[in-house]
Amino acid sequence: MQDCATSSYVVTPSIKRIFNVLDELRAGGYIVEGDTNCLITGESGSGKSELVKRYADKYPRQEFDEYTYIPVLHVELKSPKSDKAFAEQIILAMTGSLEGRTIKSKDDGYKLIGKLCRECRTELIVLDEVQTVIQNRSQGVIANISDWFKDLMRATAIPVVLVGMPWCLGFVEDYDQLDTRVGYRHYLETFRVSQQFGHFMKFIDLFSK
Repeated sequence: MQDCATSSYVVTPSIKRIFNVLDELRAGGYIVEGDTNCLITGESGSGKSELVKRYADKYPRQEFDEYTYIPVLHVELKSPKSDKAFAEQIILAMTGSLEGRTIKSKDDGYKLIGKLCRECRTELIVLDEVQTVIQNRSQGVIANISDWFKDLMRATAIPVVLVGMPWCLGFVEDYDQLDTRVGYRHYLETFRVSQQFGHFMKFIDLFSK
């Protein structure tokens, strides 16, 4: 029963739509400028983190003789206190090492991230737990944090997916530099059996086989 629970994942129509959007973003290749970035929000327990983890697992890291292929970079942000720490967390997710600790500034970090993305042929960057970056911060600090995400999008020229609590939408909308870059916005409803009984029965059916 435990193995089935681990492997079973019911893809509802809303999840399928988001998967399709992420596929389209990846297929678009490298970008110069524009709103080809995505925001996924949802309440705690809605499954947004599981959604992006499942998506990243579909396109795992692969080691080749010449290079490491990371088609989808999944980063779980953990309350970075500075722009440099923000860059370090992304580098750690890419390299699995403390290479990011050698950077002297955010700009150095973004240059390294851009270089790694090109070398690893990265097609999509997923930043989960965005709310941990902006919660309990003053308005002035949050305005500065918006530049962290904007500058990352510009430095990598790769579609970026932001994932967080519903109020992260306000964070994006309040700052033009982000608002104009995030063209895809999806709210993931919390699964309720009373409203999605058919999908619930499909899930139960997986356990009965």
